[in-house]
Amino acid sequence: MPVTAGHYNLVLKARYADSQDVINSFYVEVDLNGGTLVGDDDELFSIGEHFWNNIATPLRTITTNNVRFNTIDVFKADGVDVGASGFYTIPFADGLGLYEGQSLPPFVSWTFQYTRPNANYRHGYKRFAGVPEAYQASGIIDSGAVTYVNNLANALKASVNLNDALIGAPFMRPALVQRVKNGVPVDPDEWYLPATVVYKKIGSQNTRKYNVGS
Repeated sequence: MPVTAGHYNLVLKARYADSQDVINSFYVEVDLNGGTLVGDDDELFSIGEHFWNNIATPLRTITTNNVRFNTIDVFKADGVDVGASGFYTIPFADGLGLYEGQSLPPFVSWTFQYTRPNANYRHGYKRFAGVPEAYQASGIIDSGAVTYVNNLANALKASVNLNDALIGAPFMRPALVQRVKNGVPVDPDEWYLPATVVYKKIGSQNTRKYNVGS
């Protein structure tokens, strides 16, 4: 299905120790920027492919080989084609975490903040499993790993070119959505761009605790 302007939900699916699902959900805004997409670039799976190619190296660098990234589901989140879907299968050779060493449990995560543009909105957060034990001490990041997490933060906040044959058009960039404000549903959804993306801390995600969920 062709790529159209608007917002997309990208669901990155991985497995921890081949036994537990690890899922991260992202939103991006696609701007055709006066250009056109052709060939594979104009297929929904290409949104996932370009996204993965942008974050793969910095993400895999801070992830142990207990984690294998497998697919990215792509869903149109607004517009007349809302609900259109596709998926990108990450090549087997490119999906494994690169750090060969002891891993902290799957609920321990690198935590990144998608900083809100102003006080009318909420921050967004992404939490990645597969934290190398050697990259921390007592839950605090080792100084030698700071460059690695900053590299991923830069990739997460970057605009990504979507046309392999052109420079400057079209592109996608990270987005956030507000569906509830002060306990009241927002209708229609309110989309906004994060001011930046930064590494925050080594945190946790309760849903990834053993026997709890993904």
